Amino acid sequence: MTLPRQAIIYFFSGCGSTWYVAQIYADLLKHHGLTCQLVPIELGIPDDRPLPEDVLVGIAMPVYGGGLPRGAKLWLEHLPPGEGRPAFVFATGRQQQGSALIELTRRMTERGYSVLYETLYFLDATTYDASDTAANWLRTDIVEDITSMINNKRRLVLQVEMLYAPARLVHACYLLACRFAPRLLRIDDTCNQCLVCLRLCPVSAISLDRAQDAREDQKLHITIHRNCILCMRCAALCPQHAISSAWPRLLPVPTTEPGFIEMLDAAHMAYTVDAGFGDDAKKNGNKDLL
Repeated sequence: MTLPRQAIIYFFSGCGSTWYVAQIYADLLKHHGLTCQLVPIELGIPDDRPLPEDVLVGIAMPVYGGGLPRGAKLWLEHLPPGEGRPAFVFATGRQQQGSALIELTRRMTERGYSVLYETLYFLDATTYDASDTAANWLRTDIVEDITSMINNKRRLVLQVEMLYAPARLVHACYLLACRFAPRLLRIDDTCNQCLVCLRLCPVSAISLDRAQDAREDQKLHITIHRNCILCMRCAALCPQHAISSAWPRLLPVPTTEPGFIEMLDAAHMAYTVDAGFGDDAKKNGNKDLL
């Protein structure tokens, strides 16, 4: 295929794994002469901002509960119309893909994109180091995938709806569990209200509230709300390790990729400055997307 002059990779990453893979994609695409931009989808995409004509669009998502993160479908509906632009999608996870790739490809096609390539990366490590064997294998796989895409070797996963019925059942359980996030995530007394969790929650599901109990002199405390998507970012980034999982086997606290929190800080700050928004507007702007 004739390469566009630029690429945009929209990604969501709870604790950095999908961001890590997206970085490799961006680096390799630059070696092929493309300028590449990484955009965290939690910041939102204005519907009225058109895409450049000559652009390759990538979408990267983690697999949560055998499907896409809660609310991801709604975000994809806000993606600018594709109008035939080439696109690729990939998902990352430590479990079977379920229906994640089917949903990604379907939504992108509905938005008018021509999906050239889709794939899933099983990440068997919590974090990656450039010298690790696992990291080298992952990079080799991505090199092969990008080469195949550029050489017009389409790779679309066989989409047999009946095969994904069990995965959809698992995903339904995940969506239900999100509604019980306030009970599944615990905040202990070591919390010092540094507000890292509130500032970097991708869906603004955390707030600082006053206790309802008058005996506590209206002491401020962190509250997790039901629009949580159980990405576990708050628990992973908490410097005091004050947030934990009530079900550590089913909902473990992951380790974040090095540099992930710095990337989020920079992205959120750039969004606030460029858009002219204050913190309240920034945090409220993405509630309905993810």
